[in-house]
Amino acid sequence: MKNEERNMVLVIKVGDTEHKVDFQQEVRISEETINEDLKDQPGKYVYFAILQEMAEAEHQEAKLYLELKEAELDSSIREEAQRVGEKITEKRVMTKITLDDSYIEARTDVNLTRTKVGKLKAVKEGLNHRKDMLITLASNMRTQWDHKLWIKESEQK
Repeated sequence: MKNEERNMVLVIKVGDTEHKVDFQQEVRISEETINEDLKDQPGKYVYFAILQEMAEAEHQEAKLYLELKEAELDSSIREEAQRVGEKITEKRVMTKITLDDSYIEARTDVNLTRTKVGKLKAVKEGLNHRKDMLITLASNMRTQWDHKLWIKESEQK
């Protein structure tokens, strides 16, 4: 496991830009910074939502490239078999395709982009929980403050 992952830093490259995110820090809440946390929440959510959309676009492109690579390899394998007069089965064609280095690379890219999307979905889900907690915490703090104010008013009367 990479040192960054152990430190809870998520490194996501979207396009040509690398984003390093301490996701535990992103979802952290503090009573001392509740107002800033409330103000920052929408921006954080939008940031990760946009990253997720960009990652999903990359994933779709990777899947398309994989399909194109498979079709290209299928065609060249069949043409080669026909050229040499070899009768080839569907299973043999698929075996040759899946063993091809360029196909393996394309399949790996699909898997990596799918994982990237999943990580961003997890961060967004964490931000949804953060939003709920911010609302609850702010409400509780307001109730406590109102209660303390009520007690002070009662003591003054």
